[in-house]
Order: sequence, then C-alpha cells, then structure tokens
Amino acid sequence: QPAIVHPPMLLASAVTNQVTESDLVLGVVVNGQARAYPINMLNGPRREIINDTLGDQPIVAMWCHLCHSAIVFDRRMDEQVLTFQVSGMLWNRTLVMYDAETKSLWSLLLEKGVRGPMTGRKLTTLPSELTTWKKWKSLHPETTVLNMSHMQDRFVREFYDEPHPFVFGFVADRPYHITLETLRKVRVMNLSPGDDNLVVTLDEETFSIHLFNRKIEGMLLSFEPMVSNNEPPVLMTDVQTQSKWDAYSGTAIDGPLKGKQLTQEIGTIAYTQNWSAFYARSVELPIQDHQQK
Repeated sequence: QPAIVHPPMLLASAVTNQVTESDLVLGVVVNGQARAYPINMLNGPRREIINDTLGDQPIVAMWCHLCHSAIVFDRRMDEQVLTFQVSGMLWNRTLVMYDAETKSLWSLLLEKGVRGPMTGRKLTTLPSELTTWKKWKSLHPETTVLNMSHMQDRFVREFYDEPHPFVFGFVADRPYHITLETLRKVRVMNLSPGDDNLVVTLDEETFSIHLFNRKIEGMLLSFEPMVSNNEPPVLMTDVQTQSKWDAYSGTAIDGPLKGKQLTQEIGTIAYTQNWSAFYARSVELPIQDHQQK
C-alpha cells in the first residue's frame, strides 16, 4: 500500500466526536505549531506511519503497537526529504520502516537505517509526548488533530492501569531504562547517566512521562516532588532555589526561576521485552535512597 502523506486534519475547535477526552495522542510542536495524532487512529494494517509537514518542516509520526512506542522524526536526510511507509516486516517484534526514495529499511527503536543505502544513518528524533487528548488540547488550544477513522478504541489513559509491562527508555552515554512501577512510586527522579544531568517526571493523571535536562543557565538543579492535596498536576521544587515547577511541562511557575523552561530530551515508553531486545545492555535505573519517601 502507498505511504500516508498529508492526511486530513481538524482544528481542535472543530472536534465533535472524532477524539475522546481520554484518547491517547502522540503530540508534537514544531516551530510553534502543535499537532496531535490519536493512537487509536494509527493502528494497522499499514496505518502506523504518517508523513506530514508541520511548521514548514517535513516530519513523520510513527506508532508501533507491538512495542508500544510513539515517536516523531524529521524526514529530512541530507538534501533529501524521505517518505516512509510500513515495510510489512518485523524485527524483534517491532515495526520496520521503509523509505520510498532510497528503499532503505529503518528501525523505529534504534532510530536508524538498518539495511540499504541509509544503513547506519541516524534519524533526528523530535521531542514529543504520549498524553491524553484532554491534556494536549488544554495546553495547545490551537492544535490540529489527525482526522481518520478509529481502528481501535483501547488506547486510552486506562490502558496504563497495569503499568508493569512497560519501561521508559532513553539513550545517553549508553541505553538506560526505568520501570513504570518505579516511576509511579517517585514521580520525579534525578538522573546522572554518564556526563548528563537529567530529571524524569511522571504525570499520573495522563501517564505522560517527560525527560528534561536539569541544567539551566549553567546551574545544576536537583528536584523533589511536592506533596500536594490538590493533585494533579504534579509539582516539584528545586533544592537550589526553592522555585516551584510544573513537572509535566518543565516550566518554573513560581520563585526565583519563574518563567524558566527546562529543555526536553528524547525518551520513549516501550514494552520491557522490546526495549531489552534492541538494547540488551540497557541499565535499569533504581529508586535512589534519597528518593524513597
């Protein structure tokens, strides 16, 4: 089947019953423009890859239900814009992509070419999030949303009520992962993999996970979750300045650093078995002693 290119979109204000509040969506902002891809619309056959242009930039939104990973890539490679489609092949029970221009095969979780002229070439991954439609449109009221028929109805927030099969994985100096059960216990984890200084946050209401760089303007921050009776949202404070932060967006909302924004880094939710198949040497990050509260 041909690749899906520039499918129909709706303005959030025009949505009636196409997307439900609890639908999981893959959300991305490019050059100030926001767009959501409901996961229930991205299920196969051959529906998992959407070639698009957002903020004048060619992108591709991908979903693999076998590994439960949703990722957005830049479609540009050198001077070429690639058009991706489902290859029909699986590798380690995970989607293999194919591009029409060079006829190379690409791995979603390795984020690179694995066969053909593009073997070894890394795709540029864009910061994105897996969240609920309700949360996404509240943060981005001007967003557009993919308007295709529902192929599934199970990918809603309640899908994560049993979090044990999942990890949140990312690559720094080497691959790392955190179980979602661990994240559920702490909600905010300071990490120092290799030379990086990161913080990962979990929003229980949406089950969205964000990875941020915790260095800002040369200052290294350490974060703690705030105990609050009016949760959600998850709030956190930094030990250094006692500023209050929205742990979902990485924005300081009060205190000396009010208005500052942490830089989002790349990570993805995946089934544990799929992440381990591609990253056999991935290091599991445990709860630190000081975070067991």
